[in-house]
Amino acid sequence: AWNFRNEAVGLYPPLEKAYRALGIPVERTSSGLAIREVTSYETRFQGERTLVVEGVIANTSREPRLLPPVKATIIGPQGALQEWPVQLGANRMRGGETLPFRSELREPLPGGERVTISFAP
Repeated sequence: AWNFRNEAVGLYPPLEKAYRALGIPVERTSSGLAIREVTSYETRFQGERTLVVEGVIANTSREPRLLPPVKATIIGPQGALQEWPVQLGANRMRGGETLPFRSELREPLPGGERVTISFAP
């Protein structure tokens, strides 16, 4: 339970609260991971407006990391307008590895000014 606490929390995030309540340090699941080179653009696919978001996730550590869920969020003048999960091609990364991703959203809500990509809690 002690040696594999970070992996356990990566597989079942609610465990983090239990470990912290016991005073046991837990490394955040996204620690050692970075989201880079994010670009977004609109296109049309089968006649529908489609928002495409692409980027790279990098494991900046030397250790393997479990990938937490990733989400994309459309931000408008009043804050978050719409968010959706980004499907990744893996659930684990080796140390130093990078993983490109691409996500598409059909008919995004109007009024978006930018898109952010983040690790979901």
